[in-house]
Amino acid sequence: MCKSNVESAQKNDAKRVGTGLNTGILFLMATPYLLVLTGGFLWYRHRRRLRAGV
Repeated sequence: MCKSNVESAQKNDAKRVGTGLNTGILFLMATPYLLVLTGGFLWYRHRRRLRAGV
């Protein structure tokens, strides 16, 4: 899909295509990290509440 996108858009503006692909790659790379960080934060907060109640 990326290859066909680049080939079709190469005729128009190469810089814009590269920027779009880089943004997409960063988004795909950041999503798992954000999910893990959110899960870790929620787990930490839950454990802290349990210890405070005991």
